[in-house]
Amino acid sequence: MKISIGLAVYNGEKYLQDQLDSYLLQTQYPQELVICDDCSSDNSLKIIKEFKKIAPFDVLIYENDSNLGFTKNFEKVLSLCSGSIIFLSDQDDVWSSNKISTISKVFKKNLEVMAVIHSGYLSNKTLEFIGSDKLSQIMRGYGSDQVFVTGALSAFRKELVEFALPFPANLVSHDGYLHYIAKAMGKRIVLKDILQTIRRHDNNTSEWIVNSLEKINRFDALNAQFKSPVAENYNDRLEINQAAQKVFHSKKMRSNLDSKSLRNALSFLKKEKIAIKKRNSLVHKSSFIGKIHAISMMLRGDYRYFNGFKSFIRDLMR
Repeated sequence: MKISIGLAVYNGEKYLQDQLDSYLLQTQYPQELVICDDCSSDNSLKIIKEFKKIAPFDVLIYENDSNLGFTKNFEKVLSLCSGSIIFLSDQDDVWSSNKISTISKVFKKNLEVMAVIHSGYLSNKTLEFIGSDKLSQIMRGYGSDQVFVTGALSAFRKELVEFALPFPANLVSHDGYLHYIAKAMGKRIVLKDILQTIRRHDNNTSEWIVNSLEKINRFDALNAQFKSPVAENYNDRLEINQAAQKVFHSKKMRSNLDSKSLRNALSFLKKEKIAIKKRNSLVHKSSFIGKIHAISMMLRGDYRYFNGFKSFIRDLMR
């Protein structure tokens, strides 16, 4: 089973060395590390090239001609990885020494599984553990691991990546999309194992409440949702749904997925698409009619495709 690590880099010199060093401490090495540098203006490339000289595995470095942005850079990384199992990596975390070996065993034991995600300690910028981990935060805030889609804590089979590429044109969350397809297939495993330290600092791209260094609860998650800007539409969700339906209708997917899982996935996507369109229409209705529409959606169970009761309350308050 060939293991690839896919690392997207952009101006990461401050913490990059710690991440690279944690690869060297693995009890099981990867066969390759694929790095795409997105036109860094700092010493990131110098650090990577020095690491290549000492690494006991292949290090493939690609320098982008122009800045692709976070999601597109990860898409390029994924397309260049040749391993049968691909670990995604951010540039500022630190892996536990048993991360690759633990995840590899899960894939070997569960041959049908396409995605594995694990938890990680939440730490400050100096890697001091504050007292919580990512999965525990999610369970306290949302009560379900279905919203747990962090790419840096994930590994995927090459087949899943091939199903998903190319990404939808306006995709924001590459990791969310990969987990979305894996969940629709019914072939994802969530581990409670803490196999990484997640460094929180001033330049992190995600400000999701579960990344807080303080323990959260359901009220905190609800409050954070209400403070976030109200969506003008859900066209991005609709585009992802349509892209996923195209994936599941493809000959490649039909030849690799059992008929029951395929039916379940297509049924889920069809129902979700209806719910997304309903919520899209709600946005443009008057306040009173919108509330009636929201209550109807709640009674029909349509909010299970969003954030459940939290999304229902959000729509009532529009």
